[in-house]
Amino acid sequence: KGVSVVSLALGVSSAADDLLSKLYRPDRSAFVLAIEACLSGVDTTAGGEEDLASRARVALELFSKMEAAGISPDRRCYAALIKVFGLLQNDVASALGVFEEMRRKYVPDVENLQSLLQVCSRNPMDLRTMCEVLDEMATEEQSPVHLEAFSNDILMQLFPDALALGRVLEAMERQPVPT
Repeated sequence: KGVSVVSLALGVSSAADDLLSKLYRPDRSAFVLAIEACLSGVDTTAGGEEDLASRARVALELFSKMEAAGISPDRRCYAALIKVFGLLQNDVASALGVFEEMRRKYVPDVENLQSLLQVCSRNPMDLRTMCEVLDEMATEEQSPVHLEAFSNDILMQLFPDALALGRVLEAMERQPVPT
């Protein structure tokens, strides 16, 4: 029995497709890098709200594809998602939700805390929320997070001088305390 050229061609194409999908299947790092690329230049972008919304949409589509591929997020991915919600969508509540979801799986690292602090530093009231989150983390009964290791790195990177930190703290003090 002879093999038709068409079936042979289909067999080779199918084998080639299988091989390529095994060799070049996106992994967690590829997805996270693509999500982080959506955040590139956010602070300096002149594209406006439409550009930020487009970047957020692409980043969240990438995250959905990552989950659909059965790849779970790691700390780095969570840090990027916090920024997507907080910096691209200006949705601090969702950024905090992502942070809380991450905390159920991992102990936060400096990058996670920096991401959340960067998001919360845009508004003094959000910075107050960040202080509450940090206080809660430090006083948890089950497994308190020792923030001493993080505090210098986080504050120094976000507020490189005392004047910038002082201005933010003064603005926070002027805000009424929510009841």
